[in-house]
Amino acid sequence: MNRRRFLKTALMSAACPVVGKAADAPQFNVQQFNSSIVDKQALTIQGRFGQVINGLAFQQHALLSFAGHQYVSWYNGKRQVCVGRRKLPNGQWETVRFDDYEFHGNDAHDTISLGICPADGTVHLSFDHHGDPLRYRVSKAGVATSPDETQWTSHLFGPVIHELREGHQPKVTYPRFITCPDGRLQFFYRDGRGTRRLHTYDPARGGWSAPRPIIADNGYTNYHTCYGPKNRLHLFWHWRGSGRLCYLYSSDKGRTWRKNDGEIVLRENDGKAVGKKDMHKVTVLGSSSATFMMLGGQYIDSKGRPHEIVWHIPDGVQAQDFEHDWQEWGRPQARYHHYWRDHQGTWHSNILPGPVGSRAKILLDSKNNAYAVYTVNKTDDWDWQIYFSQGELVIATATAASGWTDWKIIHREPGPFLNEMLFDDSRWRSDGVLSLLAQNSPNSPGESTILRVLDLKIEDVPLGNDRD
Repeated sequence: MNRRRFLKTALMSAACPVVGKAADAPQFNVQQFNSSIVDKQALTIQGRFGQVINGLAFQQHALLSFAGHQYVSWYNGKRQVCVGRRKLPNGQWETVRFDDYEFHGNDAHDTISLGICPADGTVHLSFDHHGDPLRYRVSKAGVATSPDETQWTSHLFGPVIHELREGHQPKVTYPRFITCPDGRLQFFYRDGRGTRRLHTYDPARGGWSAPRPIIADNGYTNYHTCYGPKNRLHLFWHWRGSGRLCYLYSSDKGRTWRKNDGEIVLRENDGKAVGKKDMHKVTVLGSSSATFMMLGGQYIDSKGRPHEIVWHIPDGVQAQDFEHDWQEWGRPQARYHHYWRDHQGTWHSNILPGPVGSRAKILLDSKNNAYAVYTVNKTDDWDWQIYFSQGELVIATATAASGWTDWKIIHREPGPFLNEMLFDDSRWRSDGVLSLLAQNSPNSPGESTILRVLDLKIEDVPLGNDRD
């Protein structure tokens, strides 16, 4: 979190709207059935952006499943880049520790992103950059598609390289690997002072495509993107300082981008990105000047409706510089806001019960009931540099039948946990297991701690259908 302006309440009640409640709301039962240690000595840092380096909301992905195996990436206490795998449902973790590269920084932006290309079974890693030259390595083909025939060693991976296309060495922040519906892989990142670019990996054509610009302006923009039904690619982002949560989608794998009503705002051959001056061309959701805690998570439900969760102080409150009044004004009044789009293209917003903590993730089950996963600091200490370093895991839910108005907390896991909770979306979709990457909080700054994967099952999910 960086310096931001927050809102000062005009009326305390304005910041605490009533959360809707559906009649005869069902009960949910959350059971943790497995806890597996990935690393007993995983890295924590001492930086101006906090102590977390393994497990932050903008990582996409750090934990994922493919072909009956689960994969995870992290930094260990020796500052090595690590990638592990286990056979599901509860096999032992195997670890590759790269000894040819040492992470020297203390910047929480320098996380590791992990991707798998189904088309050729390659495993991809991008790591250690905040406006720095690309650091990327990739495995041999077939590693992920034939895991039982592959010995898990560092020799499977090539060296660290700094370009995806010869002659193009980007400066990278917020790398993301996204699997295409056709089995190819895409790579999104922020280049230089702010332009978001997209490469597509196609092994049949010999590797990575040339980069395409998508979003420009203000080197602080954060974003999330994912595919949903009908091969539609959804993109959310927030331009810092604009106070607006924005949305576009693409039906051709990122070559053409459209706003909410289908109007084309960007074509592949335009040669330029959408910038702040083009705000009228994009779909704007939140308009509060307090949308400051940048994107937490997004999800596309089974009917193709996009969902986003982000926290900010509700509208209707006067602005104030939060820098010296964050404890008094910011934390008590901020709430998680759930934005979602209906079949007619109308956007809605529901508010979760407080208080807020880390940036939340959102996911939906096969019945389109929604779940928010986050950590909340278990003490009243609230330093924005370590704002969730002593967190307990919280799971909240809302039913599709209510239009997601009946948000309530259904589970707490004591922790304390250091990181923002990342989940394995592919395992959730395939067998309904919620696998979460969780690191213990350190007793002293910089102390290495246990990193584990928690496996939970949410039982007695209601059978009610969507209201629409």
